[in-house]
Amino acid sequence: STSGAELLAGLIGDPAGRRELLRKDALVFKGRDIEGRQCEISKSSALIRRMFDLHIDAAIDHRLEVPLPFYKHTPPDYLLSERLGCRLRLEEVALADQLRDAALDCGLSSLQAHYFGWQAGGKHQQRAVKNDGSEGEPETTHLQL
Repeated sequence: STSGAELLAGLIGDPAGRRELLRKDALVFKGRDIEGRQCEISKSSALIRRMFDLHIDAAIDHRLEVPLPFYKHTPPDYLLSERLGCRLRLEEVALADQLRDAALDCGLSSLQAHYFGWQAGGKHQQRAVKNDGSEGEPETTHLQL
């Protein structure tokens, strides 16, 4: 939903909010999923956290700043196509700085548009509800970002 995208964009835009979102990762999350079912940390996740000092531990312990997500960006092709009103495909690499230098506002100024604005065929491509469960463990439902 638009309100959900606004909420998540606000969290992504704030370092403390990104840390809060990271606490929802399956490696550390205990609580209720989006369907109200109780979630526990899987045995494999607990084992790997006992064996290694992971990025998630460093971030939660404030030893590491949680960066902006690097995946699920709205593709520049889509943003340019929307802006220009015609389908455009970038066949070569185009960096955000190059696009900004070309004075094209590609939606990168809005975190909500950047992470949650991509639509194709009437569906939001960056918003997905997934069911997950390891063998022998209860299934959980989560929002995949």
